[in-house]
Amino acid sequence: MIAATAMRFAVIGLVAAATISCTSHGPASSHASAASSHASAGTGRLRWSSTTGAAAGSPAVADGTVYVGSTDGRVYALDAATGRLRWSRSLGSFASSPAVGNGTVYASSGDAGRAEVYALDAATGRLRWSSAEGGGSLVVADGTVYAASSDRTMYALDAATGSLRWSRTAAGIIGSPAVGGGTVYADSSDLRRGEVYALDAATGSLRWSRTLGGITGSPVVGGGTVYVGSSDDDGKVYALDAVTGSLRWSHSAAWFAGSLVMARGTVYACGWNGQVYALDAVTGSLRWFYKAGVFVSSPAVAGGAVYIATAGGMVYALSGGS
Repeated sequence: MIAATAMRFAVIGLVAAATISCTSHGPASSHASAASSHASAGTGRLRWSSTTGAAAGSPAVADGTVYVGSTDGRVYALDAATGRLRWSRSLGSFASSPAVGNGTVYASSGDAGRAEVYALDAATGRLRWSSAEGGGSLVVADGTVYAASSDRTMYALDAATGSLRWSRTAAGIIGSPAVGGGTVYADSSDLRRGEVYALDAATGSLRWSRTLGGITGSPVVGGGTVYVGSSDDDGKVYALDAVTGSLRWSHSAAWFAGSLVMARGTVYACGWNGQVYALDAVTGSLRWFYKAGVFVSSPAVAGGAVYIATAGGMVYALSGGS
């Protein structure tokens, strides 16, 4: 098992500032938290910080809770307003970025040789089911968990029971899928040549595909557009038509790390250079950026805040506006 690494979080308000440090000691840990002033949306300032194991990927945010998978094999549930630990559960090995739907947290755990998908109660962390089909990056939509596995196969699992609905194999490593309009968008890449796929969500049949440079993150879909990061020309974000795959715009900035997020007309991207970028979803123009200083994960957005985790052991909550 990979040893746990401490991760710390801090909160800064517009006028007054308070720092919250929550150190996790195990699944039954409970931590007091200080009252804090929060930055209003639109400033890009830090809101809070807390302590967990080192983040293994992107956080997920739902119903006032931030869920983080960790290299210590745990999934952590943190209060989104304060960063206080609500619960944590060990999956026995490396825990992936979680996905949340219908009161359930879905996460995968394991190495390249063996991985499982777990369904946990979002309020308590109690195990609901596990499946040896899939593993890797997950997304949940319309009662189905889509799992992009290290065996280069996309699996569709019933969200309530974990039973297999369909699977499809592609060349290259498959990144996290995105779902919209009855279509699953996925990518495969070897960092030199990447492919974006549009699959029928019910059957897994191919609708379209588009070849790009090496894809550095998983796609995100919104407003009839699919957004994906690429290593082309030292880093680009592409916007593709969700129905046809044709190019709408591209933005050059940095070699992007992880997946993109689109919310309220803005695409959020994190670069290997430690910067977080906010791009206009329609035009691709830059709205703002924040320098975290070290490699950062894919972002998550909820309640006017942008949440990111870093390889240096920090998780940031930034106001999502300009």
